Amino acid sequence: MEEKLGKVVIAPAVLTALVRLTALSQPGVRRMAPFPPRLKRWLDKDRTCEGVRITVEDDSVAVDLYVVADASVNIRDLAETLQREITRAIHDMVGMSVHQVNVHIDSVEFTPLGQLPSHFGEESHHDHPRE
Repeated sequence: MEEKLGKVVIAPAVLTALVRLTALSQPGVRRMAPFPPRLKRWLDKDRTCEGVRITVEDDSVAVDLYVVADASVNIRDLAETLQREITRAIHDMVGMSVHQVNVHIDSVEFTPLGQLPSHFGEESHHDHPRE
């Protein structure tokens, strides 16, 4: 028989930090995107941090996530991975259900040419035999 000893309250800042860290750990996420200025003034400061907005209703969480993605990744796959991993992280770490994760890809960034791996763009001598 399980006895309830009291109430557990998870601060919104804990949820936003968990979502942010989970998102940034995914390959293909460059950084969090700032909220658009027109949206920023309407947001509850306790339930947001850069790129994350959390809404809690009836012990269920809704997440709006704003990210900048690397141009080399499949955007759809990245968004689905973010939805899955954020849902898993919230459920596993704080035991709350997640009823939606809305992923907003705000922008994509390309890797500057000077930062590409050294083998990128090199022609293989096997592909083009010398004459």
